Amino acid sequence: MSLIASNVAPRFVLDDLRLSAEVINTSGRQRMYSQRILLLSSYLTTRPANAADYRARLSSAADDMRVSQAQLFKFYAENIEAKLDDTPEGRAIKAEFASLNTDIMSFTTQAQTFASQEFISPSDPALRAFIDNNIDNKLDRLDIAVQRYEAYALNQVRRIENIADFFLILALLVIALEALLIFFPAHQTIVRFVDERVEFEKRLSAQNAELEHFTYIASHDLRAPIRGMGDLVKWIEEDTDQNKDPNLEKKFTLLKNRVQRLDTLLSDMLAFSKIGKTEEKIEELNIADLIHEVSTWLTLPDGFDIKISNALPTLRGPSSTMRQIFFNLISNAVKHHDHEDGQVEISYQASHSHHIFDIKDDGPGIPEKYKDYVFQVFSRLKPRDEVEGSGIGLSIVKRMAEAMDGHISSIDTADRGTTMRLTLPKILA
Repeated sequence: MSLIASNVAPRFVLDDLRLSAEVINTSGRQRMYSQRILLLSSYLTTRPANAADYRARLSSAADDMRVSQAQLFKFYAENIEAKLDDTPEGRAIKAEFASLNTDIMSFTTQAQTFASQEFISPSDPALRAFIDNNIDNKLDRLDIAVQRYEAYALNQVRRIENIADFFLILALLVIALEALLIFFPAHQTIVRFVDERVEFEKRLSAQNAELEHFTYIASHDLRAPIRGMGDLVKWIEEDTDQNKDPNLEKKFTLLKNRVQRLDTLLSDMLAFSKIGKTEEKIEELNIADLIHEVSTWLTLPDGFDIKISNALPTLRGPSSTMRQIFFNLISNAVKHHDHEDGQVEISYQASHSHHIFDIKDDGPGIPEKYKDYVFQVFSRLKPRDEVEGSGIGLSIVKRMAEAMDGHISSIDTADRGTTMRLTLPKILA
């Protein structure tokens, strides 16, 4: 309501200025017509040679003044009179306009009478009364009426402004009440929620620390007895060396593989739990040299080839993490290949903000429904007896890539094989 009132008040003032300007403009024209009528009437008493022409001018001036007055009165009736209430000021303004209208109509009627006479005597009492009528004084009353109307309009504006101020204060009180009854309890709820979240984050941090400690114990301290089990198997194997039984030797081999598998699993669990926990130094890395280096760590089957299809970049990144990522991806491609001979191809492309590496093999491929599953911890597509591994290799790659604000995915390959796409930001966080 206060906004409506605040909007109405300026419009009311502009309307008042427009109406006052129109009335004042018309008042000026009326003065001009009255002076012309008086001048022409006085001149006709001198009996000029072209009196008929001057009588026509007098008649025309009287008509113009009458038309102008009719327009003024119509404008007053349509725009001003309706706004005047039944107060002393309003009644006085109405009376001034009505009286002025009567006087001007009488003045123009008398002028038309003089215009119709062939001769006007200077001593004619009607002419003397016509001149002494002093229509200018009556037009002055029009100006006074306008001034009264302006004062009246200003009072109306002040009333509207007072109403606007009242509703503004009322609105502010309502807002303050809402703040007290609604926003304050909401603020208290938010504060409580924030406190609960901080407390939850503390408990979560403590649980993560406990879980990390447990993982460290499980993957580090348990490795000692596992190594002891391996040594024990070796000693028993040496003690029974002279009385070797083929079945016993097969069981020893199976037992050693199981011990090695458990040791590898615990090592991978420890590596997985440490990802993102320590800050690694950022170095300049030549990716081609890095891939050649990690390739030497692998025992490749005869006929197996690792190929770099185009120029690889030199980028800044954590050396150990990048080596682990490429080693896991290449070794995973070799390990899961279904032929003795094969190829792993590494290619590179750059986007505006990322490095994109594709590690493609020509192995059996990954079924579409398992493309996301293979990145989960302990996920395997083949039994451990067929393909040795902990099932954490790709999970480690995924977590390492995400720790650098990158990601790894298995993309569709038109022909046989699997393509792992590694995407890393050019600017590491």
